[in-house]
Amino acid sequence: MDNALNDQQVFDIAKGEREQEEREIERLRRLSDRERGEMILAVCRAAAEIHAGRLKSGLPPATPTPWPASTWELLRRHAADAGRS
Repeated sequence: MDNALNDQQVFDIAKGEREQEEREIERLRRLSDRERGEMILAVCRAAAEIHAGRLKSGLPPATPTPWPASTWELLRRHAADAGRS
């Protein structure tokens, strides 16, 4: 029996994943500001626990990946636009 996926199966899997992602994005868009804030706090707490665990186990602090130039440019434009209002 061949375990390889054919093209249609791969397409169907990708389509299902894309649809699931779209539903998740819609769910997130419907969250209240309070719910979004709670999610952000939960993520920050998890990151702090991971950081503390790294340090406790003797690992160095994680080094964040630098933002790409396109992100810096977006932030510059946003700041400039906000300064004009």
